[in-house]
Amino acid sequence: MTISIGFDIGGTKISAAYIVGQDIVAVQRLGYNRSELVSDIAGLYKELVSNREPASRIGVSCAGLVDSRSGIVRFAGNLGMDQFPLGPELENTLGVPVLVENDARCAIWGEFSKAQGSLGKNVAGLVLGTGVGGGLIIDSKLIIGKNG
Repeated sequence: MTISIGFDIGGTKISAAYIVGQDIVAVQRLGYNRSELVSDIAGLYKELVSNREPASRIGVSCAGLVDSRSGIVRFAGNLGMDQFPLGPELENTLGVPVLVENDARCAIWGEFSKAQGSLGKNVAGLVLGTGVGGGLIIDSKLIIGKNG
């Protein structure tokens, strides 16, 4: 069974889930210091895997312009990130493969996946929160775009 951990970086807190297969087994939330983001996530990771099997992969959703291919947050003004190598730094710290993606695209993909085909193969979504974001799915594939 695949063990994964998902992190969502918000403006004031990090939410995390320990996932076995498709089941969420544990959830944690933590206020964080933006200048200590990687070490705060590492601490939360250690709490989640304490007395559990380590994750084989980690996913991180983050607001802003995210280059999911490189794991770099190109710009997230409300999080104080500019060309921040979040994915590579987490991989180096935790020793686990990390995928970083824009939070709105994650939300749209989550809704699409949960719907199990009832939304069709093409879906557009808009996320309104502290900022405005969106996601697009065409032929059941999440569209990332040339520059993320």
